[in-house]
Amino acid sequence: MNKLWNEISEIISNSQKNLQIKFNKDYDYLLVNKLGVEEDTALGQVIANIKGIIIDNTIRILGSGRKNELASIEEYNYEVSKYLGKDIFIIADDVFGGIFALKKDSINAESVIYYLAPDTLEWENLEITYFEFLSFFLGSKSQGFYKTFKWSTFSEDVKSIKYNQGILIYPYLWAKECNVETASKKMVPMIELIQLNAEYRKSLGFRYM
Repeated sequence: MNKLWNEISEIISNSQKNLQIKFNKDYDYLLVNKLGVEEDTALGQVIANIKGIIIDNTIRILGSGRKNELASIEEYNYEVSKYLGKDIFIIADDVFGGIFALKKDSINAESVIYYLAPDTLEWENLEITYFEFLSFFLGSKSQGFYKTFKWSTFSEDVKSIKYNQGILIYPYLWAKECNVETASKKMVPMIELIQLNAEYRKSLGFRYM
C-alpha cells in the first residue's frame, strides 16, 4: 500500500470529528490520470481511494463521488468553473458557500490552498498544502476556523443538510449589517450559492483568483 495513503488513512482513523466517508472499492487511478493529477500526491491518493468525506456536516472534501451521496470532484469542477473560472481546481467546499481550491497549474506541486471566504468574497491564501489541509480539518486545531460563521443552533440545523446544498444567510456574511445569530437561513443548492457569490464578486470588482 502507498506510504502516503497510509499516512492519510492514519489521519482519518485518528480524527475525532463526525465523519461521513465512503472509500472506493477499487483504486480509481483512471480518474486521477484523467484529471491530470499525479498518483503519488496527497490529492491523487484521496481521489483514487475515497469517494468523499463530510466533516461535521460542514466541510465536504471532494473525491471520486458517489451518486446521490457525494459530489464528484470532476463534475464539481466542471460546473463551478462556469462561475469562478477555469484557473482553479476545487478540492472542497463548506455549507457557508466557501470554496477551497488549488491553482490549476500547480495541482501536482506542494502548492498552497486558497479559500474563497463567504464573509469577504475574496480568495485568501491559507498557506497550507493539501496534506496539511487534511491534517488541519480532520484534526482538533480547526475548531475556531468557522467561529464567526456559526450560530447557537448550527450543529442541529446542519444535520439534515444534503451534500449538494449550502446555507444562504441573509443579510449575507460579507454584509456589514449581518448578525449571524439573527440572520435568516435557508438551505439552497450549493451551485446556486456559488453563482450568487460569483455575481456579487463581479459587481464588486473582484477578479478570478
